[in-house]
Amino acid sequence: MADLDPQIGDGYRSGRIGATKAADRDNIHRACLEDLNGVPERERLLRKAERLCIERARRADWFPEVHIGDAAWNMLLALYISHETGRAETIKSVCVAAMASSTTALRWIHVLRQAGFVRFSPVETDRRCIAVQLTARSLEAMQGYLRGVSTEAPG
Repeated sequence: MADLDPQIGDGYRSGRIGATKAADRDNIHRACLEDLNGVPERERLLRKAERLCIERARRADWFPEVHIGDAAWNMLLALYISHETGRAETIKSVCVAAMASSTTALRWIHVLRQAGFVRFSPVETDRRCIAVQLTARSLEAMQGYLRGVSTEAPG
């Protein structure tokens, strides 16, 4: 395992997940991604679960103003992909991407907009629709977060 802050140690196994510092999370993240060949399945699954916890905690480093739940995170990912591929997303398509109820999705769109992570604009081809886009700030945050994500498939 990578060197960890001795005050924190392996915070994920000790139950002090929220107490870890960003640098320690990165060290734990690297340790979780070490070569797992020959490691028993139980330990591999444990490391993957730890990695998922680390990734969830890393979100807070890049989006500190709001606690990003799964519905909001799904929206941010979809909006990032849309931005990078040049596609426009409407409020309706972002709600679908949230994989949550319409009311939950709409509530999260409101939270993300209030926090300055998304903005609205009219759809040029259909004025009845409203496009949702990442702000420059959230685009930068997504890029920063994604730079630290392993390309290995979890699970």
